[in-house]
Amino acid sequence: MHPREMLGTMSNGQRTTLRRRRITWWATGLLVAVGLAVGLAAYLVRGERWSAVSQRTPMELVRYTERRLIGHPNLQRLFGPALDAVRSSQEREPPANLPTLGKGQQAHALAAAGYDSAGRPRALNGAAFAAAPVVPASRVVKDVQELAAAMASAAPGQVLELAAGSYSVSQALTTGQAGEPGQPIVVRAAKPGTVELIVTALQGVVVSQPYWVFENLDWRGACAEHDDCEHAFHIVGRARGTVILNNRTRDFNAHFKINGQDGAWPDDGLLQFNTLTNSTARRTALPVNLVNLVGASGWKLLDNRVERIAKDGGTRISYGICLKGAGQRALVERNLVVCTPERVSQGGLRVGISLGCGATAAEFCRDGRCDVELFDSVVANNVVAHCNDFGIDLHRARNALVAHNTLVNTAGIDARHPATQAVAIGNLVEGRVRTRDGARLDARDNALTGTLDSLLTAPDALDLRWHESSDRTRPTPETERDFCGRRRPAISPPGATVQPRCDASR
Repeated sequence: MHPREMLGTMSNGQRTTLRRRRITWWATGLLVAVGLAVGLAAYLVRGERWSAVSQRTPMELVRYTERRLIGHPNLQRLFGPALDAVRSSQEREPPANLPTLGKGQQAHALAAAGYDSAGRPRALNGAAFAAAPVVPASRVVKDVQELAAAMASAAPGQVLELAAGSYSVSQALTTGQAGEPGQPIVVRAAKPGTVELIVTALQGVVVSQPYWVFENLDWRGACAEHDDCEHAFHIVGRARGTVILNNRTRDFNAHFKINGQDGAWPDDGLLQFNTLTNSTARRTALPVNLVNLVGASGWKLLDNRVERIAKDGGTRISYGICLKGAGQRALVERNLVVCTPERVSQGGLRVGISLGCGATAAEFCRDGRCDVELFDSVVANNVVAHCNDFGIDLHRARNALVAHNTLVNTAGIDARHPATQAVAIGNLVEGRVRTRDGARLDARDNALTGTLDSLLTAPDALDLRWHESSDRTRPTPETERDFCGRRRPAISPPGATVQPRCDASR
């Protein structure tokens, strides 16, 4: 059959996929030629090894080439159109109005997490559809001065409830006394969407005492300079057992900063059903990691929605979730991370979830060395989409498990540095699984593809219903539940989702 006749028998989706592949083949070939020329020049001039260049993804080669062309206007004019063509072919724009897939802040208050006998928060099971029972407030506050005073004097078991309205936070709120596992101190709105804290300070709240819970609040950074709105929450030192449940944070550099202080570490926290987003790219050279955890152990990051992580300043590299600093036992599960729901081709590099991120300075590390950035941690049942770098990154991650994640329109999974030892199992990856720089990765039962269109209904639109899945894999004990919190069957498809959508059913 003539190729044109074959096109006539294809569906619109198949024709689009075929055209996309042809453009990608052409553009990638052109890029390799450009990268080869520039890489060879770099090798001759600066001693750059071609083996290091050749391992890079097409978009890494684009950024690499752009950096090498700086200061050479004639070469920029010559190769600029080719680089733009590669970018447009590799970085697909998602459709408008992507669904939340049930993740992030819910429209109603959720049941309190509670704590186990060891003082660790109990997470919700992943399906957050039942409204919480009403617990009477110990005190209702109506302005930010009253809130600050109430937080300074609150005793274990007290519930501080903010009356509906807006609160202007020009100075960081702070926790005064410790709660207890059976009697945490709670700061909440009665209903999500009724209380907004407008922050013009460097930080919205500093949590330095154990067993505090924050529920149903909206936090918005409103600083004229992005350097001046660093964190919605800064959780430090002795703040063990902190729970952040069903909040919305927007327009900060690192919405949640979690780190040690004076030799103490805020271990065993829970971040669940929160929405983290930004209105625009952050104009700052400071770290843009919407979750930035350094050294703390035992944290659970579950069912959150993290999006718009672009950085327009400094290195221009940003992370949705960044865990590092020689902590242990992190669990990153059932989150939806969308690096950029629009303008995928804007400047900078965006990584979805990283165990290790960039190297941590020794003085900020839990062990004082950071030969390993993270120990014994799990990344499972997440959906990561529309990142122009890797969806999941492993850097100096020892004994990491990456299981049953779905990666849409990202470069895939990257394992790097000799300290990295990990297992990647049952992932559905549009892209590749790359191991480099001496990392050790046991990769098995992963489904790798150049495009998910043939497997899922509309992956770019986050419609993750299967056409038909012939590949099956057994869940590990750590991944017995799927993206929706449902129990997986004994044999289930690769990736995060088993059912087409999350609802109240198990």
